[in-house]
Amino acid sequence: MANIQAQSRLLAILNLLFSGDTVTAQSLATQFGVTVRTAQRDLDQLQALSVHGQLLLRRIPTRPVGYHIDLNAQVQPGVVLMLEKMILQSRTLTAVELQTALNALQQLTKNSALPSLQQSIAEEVANYEPIVTAQNRARLIWQLQKAIEQKRHIALTYVDREASEWQAPETLLVVPLAISFNGQYFHLSVHVEASREIRDLQLDWISDFQALTQTDSAQPDPKVGARRRLQAYGYRGKTIKIQFEYYGLLEYVYDRFPTAHVLRYLPGKHNPWPFRVAVVEMDVEYSTGIRMWLITQSPILKVIAPQNVVADVKAHLKLALARYEEDDITN
Repeated sequence: MANIQAQSRLLAILNLLFSGDTVTAQSLATQFGVTVRTAQRDLDQLQALSVHGQLLLRRIPTRPVGYHIDLNAQVQPGVVLMLEKMILQSRTLTAVELQTALNALQQLTKNSALPSLQQSIAEEVANYEPIVTAQNRARLIWQLQKAIEQKRHIALTYVDREASEWQAPETLLVVPLAISFNGQYFHLSVHVEASREIRDLQLDWISDFQALTQTDSAQPDPKVGARRRLQAYGYRGKTIKIQFEYYGLLEYVYDRFPTAHVLRYLPGKHNPWPFRVAVVEMDVEYSTGIRMWLITQSPILKVIAPQNVVADVKAHLKLALARYEEDDITN
């Protein structure tokens, strides 16, 4: 999961750069909800991809230091192949969007590499299955981004399909704040005029989008990027500190949650895996998303504080076990 999120972040950064934007580690940290150190590591990784002595990513000696893509330089075939594999793995693009992206990437490298590039992904392209809700959204994303820059109000229809199978559509008047990507789905963070709350809307569940002439000069500051580092799967919640014993590779936790840090190690604690057992603490917005992450890690993770989170995770694990025990009784 951590690797997929890092790959998705690199793709999003490259999308900004190929659009002609100049970025800084600070701006990326805010936008993607990671530390400045992590954002700088992403930029260093991209800058290290050199082609014929030229750098794919150019460093601008400003304060803070800026970076932009030299679109006149050819990209190494290996870099193009990595990006293609990352795009195919995410499954977020429609077939049309996928082919457009692959063609654009292959135009960035030398012609002699094209047969190998096309052959290397032929089987994956032939068997490509986009996510169920995928739709051609490039135009919508760009319109939303311009509305964000101009602080324009927008009207839209939204169906929260996660709330219920029979959820009714709702018409919202909102101020768009930020577009994010969680590895498979795009989300739009908005300030809802009627309720004065911040909500995250899944882009594929939005319809009847209309940009209005009204602008908002006093747009609220939701700190969307900073809060994202505390969230999982795009869910919002109440900010708390949680502690847990971790029995696996700590890098996966650090990459997923930048606020995580080790409080102490438990040298006498038995671990069937070849790692030291660590007590980890991190700040999170506790929500359905954080609970889901904790449960998916349950073979190598035990929540120890606070007690309400311990009880919540235990209850859901018991519920899951009960479903399997029902099968045993039936059979």
